[in-house]
Amino acid sequence: MIDVVIGVGSNYDAENYLPKAVAHLAQRFGGLTLSKVYQSSALVKENVNRSAHIFSCDSEHYYLNMAVYFQVNTDEFPAACVIEYLKEIERKLDRRIDSKEKKRITIDLDLLLYGDDPVVIGARLYPAKDELNHSFVLAPLADIVGHKRYAYGEECYAQYWQALDKNHLPLKIVNLNFAD
Repeated sequence: MIDVVIGVGSNYDAENYLPKAVAHLAQRFGGLTLSKVYQSSALVKENVNRSAHIFSCDSEHYYLNMAVYFQVNTDEFPAACVIEYLKEIERKLDRRIDSKEKKRITIDLDLLLYGDDPVVIGARLYPAKDELNHSFVLAPLADIVGHKRYAYGEECYAQYWQALDKNHLPLKIVNLNFAD
């Protein structure tokens, strides 16, 4: 069995879409551990030049983000299959991936952790090396796998969370009902 963590986010009717996504994950993977749900301003990527981007906060729109932990048998659920199922859930929940308008994201599911070591699927590396830069990713990771060592560092997620400048993108805890 291997540890898996999925990042779950939404900025459109999130109180409806987050529980639906969690229900789909529970149906496929069984027992889940859920992080707290965090509200944050949306990050807007701005092109500085062809190779550099900066992020700013969009205070008019907010996201709700959380993480979901479960374990899988790698023979039954290799990382690529987990990612394909995440995309299937996004389609079922009306995610419009081809939309250039990023203002309405019904659901966003990302593989944050698949085991203890990085994995490459297609051209992407999991976990992404920049995941510790965003409080809306790091806080949920610290909630549910805070004791685990970050794949590219020497410290655990809880230590990185404690060291993060939380003023850059402040978070607010939101209570959602995940009962059926």
